[in-house]
Amino acid sequence: MSFIDRLSHAARSEPAKAAVVTWRKVLEVDPSNAEALYSIAECLAALGKCSEAIIYLTRLRAISEVLAKELEHRFMLGSYAMCDIATRLLENGLTEEARNSFEQAQVLMPRNVDCRIGLGRVALMENKLELAESYFRSALLIEDENPFALLGMGDVLLESKPEMAIDFFTRAIEISPLEPYGYYQRASAYEKLGKLTEARVDWDRVKRLESEEM
Repeated sequence: MSFIDRLSHAARSEPAKAAVVTWRKVLEVDPSNAEALYSIAECLAALGKCSEAIIYLTRLRAISEVLAKELEHRFMLGSYAMCDIATRLLENGLTEEARNSFEQAQVLMPRNVDCRIGLGRVALMENKLELAESYFRSALLIEDENPFALLGMGDVLLESKPEMAIDFFTRAIEISPLEPYGYYQRASAYEKLGKLTEARVDWDRVKRLESEEM
């Protein structure tokens, strides 16, 4: 068994942190070792060091497109899983932890719209409206009919530009007509504009949808 074979065999049975060290020793001898590049990237992602993981994924692409695509798929699944965790953190008011998780998820999958929407929600909770708007707009550049990004834009504009907020809430409602949140927020925007009849209609829709859910 060669030196590289012995190192590779050891790395496969080690926990992620130790495995990274061992796989790096393999790369010192063989910089183009596809298994080492793949495994380091996977271990670093598992350790939350997503930026470093992407560096090794980039190197892997130049050597094995097949393995790179497989790893990208795993990163994509990891990104969505991390977004789910971040969403739960945000629901519990842990904004800093949520932001870190959303940012790591975005590194793993830069075009994951859920990351941008999540980061927009974090910024909104911190009353950083310009930052929140930038995240929601960037999400809409990827998915122009994403209802959560549309609702986020409406929430950003609700206080300062209720008429524009209504347009975003209406677009979200057209896509997801059974979700009460859009009606609730649009009713609030109508009230700010003194359009009480329209607001009342939306409040009634909210009550009806919420009663159907019970």
